[in-house]
Amino acid sequence: MLFHDIDPLVLPGGTSLEFRIIPPVSVQEQAQSSGRPLSFLMGARGQNSAEEPRHRVLIPQPFYLGTTPITQEQLAAWTRTPAYRAWQSSRPEEERHHNHFAGRPRRPAENLSWYAACAFTQWLNDLADAGHLTLPKGLRASLPDEACWEYACRAGTSTDYWSGGGEEAWREIGWFQGNAQETMDVAQLAASPWGRYDMHGNVWEWCADVWDARPYCQRPDGWCAGPRVITEIDPLRVVRGGSWYDPAGGCRAAYRDWGHPLDRNRYQGFRVLLSAPGPVAEPEERPGAEAGREPAARDERSGERKAGAVVALGKTLNKQSPRSGRSF
Repeated sequence: MLFHDIDPLVLPGGTSLEFRIIPPVSVQEQAQSSGRPLSFLMGARGQNSAEEPRHRVLIPQPFYLGTTPITQEQLAAWTRTPAYRAWQSSRPEEERHHNHFAGRPRRPAENLSWYAACAFTQWLNDLADAGHLTLPKGLRASLPDEACWEYACRAGTSTDYWSGGGEEAWREIGWFQGNAQETMDVAQLAASPWGRYDMHGNVWEWCADVWDARPYCQRPDGWCAGPRVITEIDPLRVVRGGSWYDPAGGCRAAYRDWGHPLDRNRYQGFRVLLSAPGPVAEPEERPGAEAGREPAARDERSGERKAGAVVALGKTLNKQSPRSGRSF
């Protein structure tokens, strides 16, 4: 059964959220006719150890992803409500939200913790459950897991940016330190082939996953996309996409970074995913970790994961974010 595009969701007060299907129906039809599952090559080679090795990831089913990051006016539809005030008052560590670049309704909402981003998606689900928002049957709102985020960002391409490789290929599609000094209105630059704006740059986007500096080491070729289970010992969360503050290299499709879930700053926002609930990936075991051993080396001939192989990164990441040399 094919998934098709849906009408925008209309929030209280009349603000709307636009979603489009990932992948497009044409791609779904091709996969269906060929009998092949939806999949893509995740990661990059020779850029950053947290992105290696490249490996094939299965997308269990199509999903819907916001065409833009959540904007200030869209977030305000929530922060004006009693539901937001009740949530914020129940979390004393959460300051009442304000945008650093306030008063620009079409700019991305920023200065948001991971918990606030999750609370916004839960508010959408609560509205739907109460009959105040029309979600297609069986779909729920959440943050995207990082595999689905990268799949959507790449839009069927394998280059650093969906428009090609290198900084010049990227200037017309994303806001970064080479063409912006602060956040910019969403959807001003070109849309990707799959209809997404601002996935490279403007603001970092929170993902559902906990951070792991070496997750690809434990995955077999053909790993099924899904966020890892969150536990009390998982202190960090994944962010993707880069921001207006970052160099172009930090805005690549494969680039991974992290933040503490309570962090709030002017570089980071989020976008919403709609999908049917499914299984969540369990925390992965690290072969040899109990004895302080590194896993077996990968096959370097192809630059991609051999089916079922476990690899060594050959590098040690420090505790500082790789992004622009600054802590997150």
